[in-house]
Amino acid sequence: MVNISSILLTFIGLFIATLYDLKNRRIPNLLTISMTLAGFINSFINKGFVSLGEHVLAFLIGFIFYFLFYLIGAFGAGDVKLIASLGAIMGLKFILIASILILLVGGIISFMILLKNNGLLYIASLLKNTFRLLFTRNMTQMKKNAVRSERNSYPYTIAIVAGSLMTIWYIYSIS
Repeated sequence: MVNISSILLTFIGLFIATLYDLKNRRIPNLLTISMTLAGFINSFINKGFVSLGEHVLAFLIGFIFYFLFYLIGAFGAGDVKLIASLGAIMGLKFILIASILILLVGGIISFMILLKNNGLLYIASLLKNTFRLLFTRNMTQMKKNAVRSERNSYPYTIAIVAGSLMTIWYIYSIS
């Protein structure tokens, strides 16, 4: 069943986050906190404590999963909090599917930017170093590898919006 209020909260939150991220390259805490609280309240009003528990779990999964990427410098803290707030609004099924699609879209965009700016040999070298560092568990060097240069970075809300919209379309078109 489609929960229109959750979808509306998601669209409004993503729209505002995208505007801020495109202009300032940051996502305000006030926005992510508001989205999270609105998601929790909306889930409780619509379906009670069981739904609230599911949305809290979705929030935690989104936060913890993306926090790992934050620790190596791949994402900003605002991106992590935005994705977690989407879990609070949309729930568990959404955050599990959206996480995969957001990473795929973000990876494709990153690949295209790296290819345009640095070429295929740089990408091959970056992938080789990343896999080597993964297997040697050298997190310090891995973080240096992931540090963004302005030339190769972009507002990640673009990938978050695209992955979220695809997830909403997928979930509600098959229901």
